[in-house]
Amino acid sequence: MNEPVIIRTFDNSFAANVAKTKLEAYGIKAILNNAIMSSVWAMPTASFDTISLLVNPDDVAEAEKILADID
Repeated sequence: MNEPVIIRTFDNSFAANVAKTKLEAYGIKAILNNAIMSSVWAMPTASFDTISLLVNPDDVAEAEKILADID
């Protein structure tokens, strides 16, 4: 099984969840990494300030097309 790859990073959970929801609406499974810690800590820290959006390597090209307007 292929490990998920990071296709985007976000500095807030709202934007990350919008992107994840959009991908899932198109049938692409997406994972958010660090979403919980980013919303728990009021002040960002080096290890918790970025939320990563990950998808299956086979879905990267399609996911990039879908998210092209979210920049």
